[in-house]
Amino acid sequence: MRGEGRAISDIFLSYNRNDQSVARRFADALEREGFAVWWDVTIETGEAYDVVTENVLKSAKAVVVLWSPRSVVSRWVRSEATVADRNNTLLPVMIEPCERPIMFELTQTASLEHWDGSPDDPNWRTFVNDVRKFMARGAAVNASPDVIDTPTTRPIVSSAVKTPTGNQGSMPSLAVLPFTNRSRIEDDEIFAEGMVEDIIAALSQSAMLKVLGSMSTAHLTKGSFTDYASVGKMLGVTYLMEGNVRRAGRDFSVTTQLLNAATGHVVWTGKFAKPLDDLQDLQEQLVTEVASALDTKITVIDMERALRKPDDITAWEAVQRSLLGFRRMDAEGLQIALVEAKRAVDIAPDFAIAHAMLAHVLASFYLLFIPDDPEKIAEIKSHVHRAMQLNPHSAEELIFISHALSYIGQFEDGVVRAEEAYALAPNNGLAAFAVGVTSCLLDKPEQAIRHLDIADQLMPGSYVRVYVLAWHANALARADRWTECEAMWEKCLLVDPHFMQGHLQMSILYWRDGHREKAASRMRMIKDVGIDNAMATLWIRRLYMNSSLRDGFLRIFDDVWAATEMTADA
Repeated sequence: MRGEGRAISDIFLSYNRNDQSVARRFADALEREGFAVWWDVTIETGEAYDVVTENVLKSAKAVVVLWSPRSVVSRWVRSEATVADRNNTLLPVMIEPCERPIMFELTQTASLEHWDGSPDDPNWRTFVNDVRKFMARGAAVNASPDVIDTPTTRPIVSSAVKTPTGNQGSMPSLAVLPFTNRSRIEDDEIFAEGMVEDIIAALSQSAMLKVLGSMSTAHLTKGSFTDYASVGKMLGVTYLMEGNVRRAGRDFSVTTQLLNAATGHVVWTGKFAKPLDDLQDLQEQLVTEVASALDTKITVIDMERALRKPDDITAWEAVQRSLLGFRRMDAEGLQIALVEAKRAVDIAPDFAIAHAMLAHVLASFYLLFIPDDPEKIAEIKSHVHRAMQLNPHSAEELIFISHALSYIGQFEDGVVRAEEAYALAPNNGLAAFAVGVTSCLLDKPEQAIRHLDIADQLMPGSYVRVYVLAWHANALARADRWTECEAMWEKCLLVDPHFMQGHLQMSILYWRDGHREKAASRMRMIKDVGIDNAMATLWIRRLYMNSSLRDGFLRIFDDVWAATEMTADA
């Protein structure tokens, strides 16, 4: 049958055309399991591709999306996944390691990267069982309007979610428990006690975490408690951290565990080791590594927890959900960030960080996607002003405010606010990052480079690392350090291969160095994902504002763009 006369398929298979051999493996295997599978190779001659695809997509009981480095940048696949997510029919599968589009990052995803088609593979059998349960649940819901479907995956971000007003909520809190000395050496007992004190001191400068002072846990001794949940309740914190120190040959190691204070369950374990040379220098290095890794991990956990919460969120949780949008600074990610930042202000109109976050998001949108608009600038300034009225001396608010001011061209004010934040929290990676970005836009590249180096050291694995590297590359270009600049852009693209501003910059650098085909290849990639001339031009104008490089980069961009146009015509 054709068009609307087709039978309803059990499964719609969404994939990138370059993954067709893998898609065929899935289609054949699913059909052997008894499912009716539709994928685009089944379209018959004379059928309208878009009409048939849309009809089957909307009527399928499940939409299996095959994520790969190619499908995550495909507008077709992303659109199909979005429709499936909206219809509660999405069943994603990872067929190659990649970073999924942000709105699908926390959707439970089957891992079948190494599946070779074997019907007895344990991961495959689990996936097939999940498909059957998923469709059975959907059938039950459709059969009875009294049955309420409770999705187990990430809720769709929507400004329509009802939230109580006035509930600010608060950032997560942590208590560091006494460390154990497993070396049985007296000097290491002093080292273990010093580690706890220094980790507390370092983490107390976090912009996104409250840390109890050591006096709160001084009465606790290792071995005097076994019920972590009771300890967490007594201390009134979100997380507990415990650890131990040990000598092993020529190395000294620290092992730490982060526990959910409500349950006592371990949510993260870290191990850090350094050569045993100077014990005093060693302690400083280990404290920096432990505190940086822990701060980053708690931030990510808190964001993910907030995103999984379906409703009744606090303003703080809305801020965390907004921050998650910055994992990919594209229009889609920033739209999510904007919805959540506005929600935070709606929930708690007198919450300073909500206004600071909204100013930051609006300014980021303005920087990358909105032509010059005085009304937008005025709106951003209004939220900056309100945040400063409510809490003028808080590092976390000042960090967001500094970005917002610099992105709208108020470079001097932006640097002042960033330096205030850094003075309040000199060991905080986000504060160092803020000084780096604002200094770059003020065209003080060497100052920017110093602070971006610090930020990268303090935020290993951070959700903003790609932006730390990108601004670092921008500053290196402004400092006329071209070899280092190109290497930094390549490093940035290793962290996120789909970071289009990075590919645009590499295209310009290749053309500048005489590598014309490499430059054209990058530019074609940018065009293929829908970046047009106006948007790319805006990126260059805004990211290199206040720099003598801007006009030269715009001329090079025009040349590369024209060359790829001529290639397409030929």
